[in-house]
Amino acid sequence: MKNRGYRTALGGLLSAFSVVVMLFGSILPFATYVVPVVSSVTVVYFCIEYSKKHALMVYIVISVLSIFFVPDIEIAFLFAFIFGPYPILKSVFEQLKSRYICLVLKLVSFNLEVLLTYYLLLKLFASSALVTEFIGYSSLMLVFFMVSGNVTFMLYDITLTRIISIYIQRIGPKLSGKR
Repeated sequence: MKNRGYRTALGGLLSAFSVVVMLFGSILPFATYVVPVVSSVTVVYFCIEYSKKHALMVYIVISVLSIFFVPDIEIAFLFAFIFGPYPILKSVFEQLKSRYICLVLKLVSFNLEVLLTYYLLLKLFASSALVTEFIGYSSLMLVFFMVSGNVTFMLYDITLTRIISIYIQRIGPKLSGKR
């Protein structure tokens, strides 16, 4: 059942679904951070069921399509630079023996990704709404956003770990017919 044609078709369908989810996120202003996370579930699935290489291909497809077709470029960039690659990075980092090094790598990569994402958004696209929003923030407020972002990211990581565990233990075996 996991032949090449099936895998390719499934990757295409789930990638298209992820882009559609991000399109809906463009309509709902509060969904800016939620829909890239939801869309990353496709990358998680391919990381678990196939390989990191296949997950990387799906991530690239979703990223390129979302950058071209999702009207809210912030949503597309959040997926392309933070939440899309994270399931693959998580898989790599969690193979390390030291939990401390794993945690440090996760936080460093998250912070670098956030800084890169917003640097590119502000410098390349210079969205007037985004620039106006950032100009209104004090340095202390930006530090608060980074700290709260790190806390939220750690909660996301814990939640993702639990979702992966539930999938591996309960959902995956039922989908593959192994009970």
